Amino acid sequence: MLSRAWRRLATELRRLGLSPSQAASAVGLFILASVSARQLVRLAPKPPAAISLSATLRLLREQRIQELVYTDGGQMLLRLKSPKAVDSKASLGAVYKTMLVPGSEAAVFQLADKTSVPSVRYMPAARGISQLVSVALPLVFLYFWYRAAKSLISREDKNSLPQASRRPRESTTFADVVGKCKVELAEIVDFLNRPQRYREAGARLPRGALLVGPSGTGKTLLARAVAGEARCHFLTASASEFVEVYVGRGAARVRELFRQAREMTPVVLFIDELDALGSRSRGNDGRGTNEEYVQTLNQLLTELDGFHGHSDGVVVLAATNRHEAIDPSLLRPGRFDRHIFVELPDEEERLEILRIHTSRARMAADPEAGVLQHIASAAQGFSGAELANVVNEAVFLALRARRSRATLEDFTHALERARLTRQRAQGVAAAQSSAAGLSRAILRAWPTAAAA
Repeated sequence: MLSRAWRRLATELRRLGLSPSQAASAVGLFILASVSARQLVRLAPKPPAAISLSATLRLLREQRIQELVYTDGGQMLLRLKSPKAVDSKASLGAVYKTMLVPGSEAAVFQLADKTSVPSVRYMPAARGISQLVSVALPLVFLYFWYRAAKSLISREDKNSLPQASRRPRESTTFADVVGKCKVELAEIVDFLNRPQRYREAGARLPRGALLVGPSGTGKTLLARAVAGEARCHFLTASASEFVEVYVGRGAARVRELFRQAREMTPVVLFIDELDALGSRSRGNDGRGTNEEYVQTLNQLLTELDGFHGHSDGVVVLAATNRHEAIDPSLLRPGRFDRHIFVELPDEEERLEILRIHTSRARMAADPEAGVLQHIASAAQGFSGAELANVVNEAVFLALRARRSRATLEDFTHALERARLTRQRAQGVAAAQSSAAGLSRAILRAWPTAAAA
């Protein structure tokens, strides 16, 4: 349990840009400062106990006073020759204080002179530099504490911004993507490549496009392909990175992200998981993050079509699989002008996806001999990411069997495993028997390919 807590602490420290040694040094300094402060408080002289004026006069007559110190405001300090208690209400100690009654000063000093008090002096109250120091020291401490906290928050923001997500040029193109949605995105690419043609016709570059579809359908790949086809920069971030505990920090991160994008034009700015920030239900959740969420969302709306206006060199693409949950203010034209629905691939598209991924894999049979066609037909409902995983698993199964080329049997077993995983995740009890039936059907239909 302690090791798990230490790993979580180390992860948080790395996220803040601190090494474990730096954190240990800071904790050690804090403990040392706490112990030193406690010792100083313990060693500091206790304030003198108060006694009555009559007790002071009695001490003078008994010649028990070593020193009298008169201060402004009618207060007098008494240092005794013996620390023996002088009043039932006063604590044991050698120094006491008393308040003189107006007009009694002369009588007290005459009695002190008569009883030969060794030392009688006047001490003015603290003024000028002393008072300034007593007031300024706490303020200086608070100032440096504020600077340290601000520096820590700024360092966290700097580390959390998508600095590592900058890509000078994206190598992915539409040749790596399969789907009908490429047609709508191709117009955005053409606008970025030939903006003058569209300006002369009076057209305006779509401010943003929202890619909607299930997980694994290639929404991020489409955004990278747009940047690759347009030969421009690619900047990406996740919407879940923006909302923080500190109010106002999420809005600052949105401003910084769009500032980076404007400096890199032409650029494709991709925001993944838009529903994490633009969900219509989060603004009314009644939690402490409500105000931070609203400020961050408003800043995103402002950057999309607000005071900065439209920048012809910045195209904002966003992805979500919960279109119905997004706030309507984000969906209107002028912010995300186009809503592109990325569906699961049909059989023909699955075949094209398999051809792309098997082009880098070594197969025992000719991919065009009908093997891929049958796998595409059997993989109904699979996304592009799942098909890529099937090809990769087939290669691993071949290597596990000490073969350098993947066979139909490897692809069949990989497809079984993928379907079994999906059905178990959906809670289907007959997942294993269904996968075994799929295997037998493929092998019966393609005996020659299986033998190969």
